[in-house]
Amino acid sequence: EEEEEERLPEDTQRILLEFLAERNKRSLEESTEESDTNDKSVEEDWQLSQFWYTDETADRVVNEVLSQTKEGDNIACLCTPSIFKSLHRLKVLETRNCYLFEYDTRFNLLYKNSFVFYDYRNPTEFDENQLPKSLHHNFTFFIIDPPFLSEECHSKVISETVTFLEKSKEETKILYLTGVVMRGLLESQYGLKLVSSGWSPQHERN
Repeated sequence: EEEEEERLPEDTQRILLEFLAERNKRSLEESTEESDTNDKSVEEDWQLSQFWYTDETADRVVNEVLSQTKEGDNIACLCTPSIFKSLHRLKVLETRNCYLFEYDTRFNLLYKNSFVFYDYRNPTEFDENQLPKSLHHNFTFFIIDPPFLSEECHSKVISETVTFLEKSKEETKILYLTGVVMRGLLESQYGLKLVSSGWSPQHERN
């Protein structure tokens, strides 16, 4: 778990996302065009509450994923582009079916076959070309790092998105990256049994 971070009011978050929605929609439509975009060229967009993890932190998360999954498992990365970058770099996609669920459509240029446009305000609406129905209720492992430390954001991710995607509650495992302030909410309202790692993830621009 990481230390508590500053939070935007929920109404400000909503206005900000609505302002950016049209821009992202246009970017998604244009993302099939040729581009020289690469991992290193994608800078943090603070308007989207993006804070990239260091490679060391991301690699540690990936090692945990590998220890908790097996070949052929379906893994959903919800709002975790810097973790997905390490999954890709360490060739985990060759043995696991990993998908990046992300609002920022710049990543569609990088990971087109693994990218699923995701807006937590519409937590179960997905493009069937990106996420076929055969993958609904078919994920067993989730890496989650919601963009905002707010009850609304976490509620939609856990109560709706995970429920929509998970194969079964008995088989589901979740690696949750968030501020310690959210622990009580996640345990009391959503029934998650959280085990603290006692480790603080590091960001590139701490």
